[in-house]
Amino acid sequence: MSEHESAKPGTSLANPRAKMPILERLLGMVSMEPNTGCWLWLGSVAKTGYARFGMGHGRPMLAHRISYMIHFGSIPDDLELDHKCHTRCCVNPLHLEPVTHLENVRRGIAINGKNRGRVGGYNGAAEFQKSKTHCPKGHAYDESNTRLTQDGSYHQQRVCRACDRARGGKAKRAIARTLRIY
Repeated sequence: MSEHESAKPGTSLANPRAKMPILERLLGMVSMEPNTGCWLWLGSVAKTGYARFGMGHGRPMLAHRISYMIHFGSIPDDLELDHKCHTRCCVNPLHLEPVTHLENVRRGIAINGKNRGRVGGYNGAAEFQKSKTHCPKGHAYDESNTRLTQDGSYHQQRVCRACDRARGGKAKRAIARTLRIY
């Protein structure tokens, strides 16, 4: 075998790490945090904060999913992994729990801009949204000024009727202006 040939399909002699077992490679990219028990990822992290792990065949996978599958087997198709520690770059399989998407959202920490963390003492994004009493323009979310919409799945959102009327009025006037014949 020449120096340019691979020992196994998908591995490269130029990259000795590619021949290492996946668990060994994964643990080599982790720093054990003694206070929380988190296995903090030291490798590549996505913009969303989740650890990325290259498997050597295209796009990297999420490292916490690989860690879970190595230790506990496959993740059911209808479930996703929830970080019970609320640390996105943690790959400790004991900190991961398969849950439905709805449960994951319920447990989720509200996102404030790009920074994760509790927002005004609320633990979940849905709870935070429900606590709002006025729309961004200052109109009250009350029975007469609020309409509930459904986005095609199970998500519901409140729509301020006053703002909705204002948007509709502007759109109708814009259309009317374009249709005028001078």
